[in-house]
Amino acid sequence: MSPVHIFLVENDLHWRDRLWSSISVHPDLQMVGAVCSKEEALDHFFYADVVIIDSEIEGIHMEGLRLAKEMNRLQASRIILLTDRYDIDAMLDGMLAGVSRFVSKSDYQELPRIIREVSARRIESDLSTA
Repeated sequence: MSPVHIFLVENDLHWRDRLWSSISVHPDLQMVGAVCSKEEALDHFFYADVVIIDSEIEGIHMEGLRLAKEMNRLQASRIILLTDRYDIDAMLDGMLAGVSRFVSKSDYQELPRIIREVSARRIESDLSTA
């Protein structure tokens, strides 16, 4: 089975390094890129199975949600949105925008398991339409 390809959008270098390190140690998960801006993300996310986006990229509250909407408009994507706080309105907007999961940054060590779950749902979905 081929590895799950993961793309990360996180403008905080500390968090980007922490997330990259915690995911890349798993042989079934392959990091294919990491960027810090919305523009870079829109240019490079196409080859990922799962995209992880910080909800506050570029220091703008819920800019990650706007990016998720744009990505799903361009190509159906499995997106995990990282957040420092849970906001029910943002979560509802995210579900409507196609966000697969919301994950608190304090729970980042759970990301490998969550990535596998999100990716497995994509495989099931792809098989059901075949």
